[in-house]
Formats: sequence, structure tokens, C-alpha cells
Amino acid sequence: MQVTIEEIEAAKTEQGGWTRETLAAWGVKWPPPKGWKKALLKGEQ
Repeated sequence: MQVTIEEIEAAKTEQGGWTRETLAAWGVKWPPPKGWKKALLKGEQ
């Protein structure tokens, strides 16, 4: 799934993180591994 940096930033919670459900929808494992945003932006998730 191709996600933009804008979509990633817009999905942040008020505490500044992301929910397990949001990351799961993008195919990111929980807990999110180091470098998950970069991999997601490259379409590697």
C-alpha cells in the first residue's frame, strides 16, 4: 500500500503517535519496527 507522508502525519493521535489499528491497516506490524515510516513510504510494507 502506498501511503504519503501527509497521510502518515495526518493519522497521528493527539499524543503524537499512531494506533495499532492505523498501522495494521497500512500493513505495519506491532510494535512498529525501526524505520517503518521510511519502508512504508517506499512501498515496502
